[in-house]
Amino acid sequence: MASGGGGAPLAGVRVLLADRPGPVASYGCHTWDSPATAIRARHRRIGPRTLLPAIPRDARHDPNARFQAVWTKPPTGHRSHFCGQPCHPVWHGDRTALTGGMEDGVRRTATRRHYLMVRPTYFDVEYSINPWMDPKKPTFTEVAVAQWEWLRNLYLELGHRVEQLQPRSGLPDMVFAANGATVVNGQALVARFRHTHRCPESAAYLRWFREHGYRNVRQARWINEGEGDYLLAGPRLLAGSGFRTNTEAHLESQEFFGMPVVGLTLVDPRYYHLDTALAVLDHDTVMYYPKAFSAGSRRLLEELYPDAITASDDDAAAFGLNAVSDGRHVVLPQAATGLISQLRERGFEPIGADLSELLKAGGSVKCCTLELRAGQTEGPRRGR
Repeated sequence: MASGGGGAPLAGVRVLLADRPGPVASYGCHTWDSPATAIRARHRRIGPRTLLPAIPRDARHDPNARFQAVWTKPPTGHRSHFCGQPCHPVWHGDRTALTGGMEDGVRRTATRRHYLMVRPTYFDVEYSINPWMDPKKPTFTEVAVAQWEWLRNLYLELGHRVEQLQPRSGLPDMVFAANGATVVNGQALVARFRHTHRCPESAAYLRWFREHGYRNVRQARWINEGEGDYLLAGPRLLAGSGFRTNTEAHLESQEFFGMPVVGLTLVDPRYYHLDTALAVLDHDTVMYYPKAFSAGSRRLLEELYPDAITASDDDAAAFGLNAVSDGRHVVLPQAATGLISQLRERGFEPIGADLSELLKAGGSVKCCTLELRAGQTEGPRRGR
């Protein structure tokens, strides 16, 4: 057992210097791209920083050093919930990953989030209201449900709280919960949808918020598609327009929430909501697809976020910006490989997701996830 040069040994972990490429986590018959992901899969709340005390002090700050971390004492009787086989994880990684994701001394910190989701029980593509939807292509509801359940379980494994709103028959897009409302400081502004196909969803969200203890809740007066077009970024709300939400709704939201709203104009119909073209990673960091925005909006984003991550054409088309971040872990479509690499370089921990069935309706990770931000005295009374 290695000692941490002053730190306590870590039970069940052996750390060796090794000339092995990384980071790759081998875990039973599955492979993950980070040790934290592999560890979460067996429900042990041990992050990569936990390994740091087991690394010899003289090797911790060597940027060229590689380490091999071997769990010598996996939990008795534990089996992978993917394949049912015994799990014996071995990880090969570098110093940056072991120190918890740092770039130039910046440590990424995850914060516990509270989400609302809707199971895709009635998912289908029955009409077309965005360029991704083609009713002629077959859809498989059972696949959509399985992919959605994977995402929900991942949030729970990351330590987040997930509520569920019951789906309604005849509303196949209700799975895209982010469009249902915007919630800041315990105040909920429920969506007013542009397309008649989705208008009945608003009543279900209004009822849910009222039944769960939100006192300041109402439906928007102008066309407003919730967190599809409103993303909280530190002290401001970034607000999209161009295809769904009206610009008049921006002022309404600013007055309702009592915080500044920054309007951004979308110009590519493939990226019809702001959350398909931009993702907030933490209070100061975003990633976005410049070509989705008007020239003026691009200049504004460059001024507000000079260090932003920008997406390639391929990563944007893979819906890589329809992502959810807790400040450290970023869940995004697994096909967005370029963004995944950039996120890792910035010290985030990307987690690739396969929501390909839901993408047939023009939605992915963020579309399925409405964040509930409670205020001091308001918010949901119970969790599931």
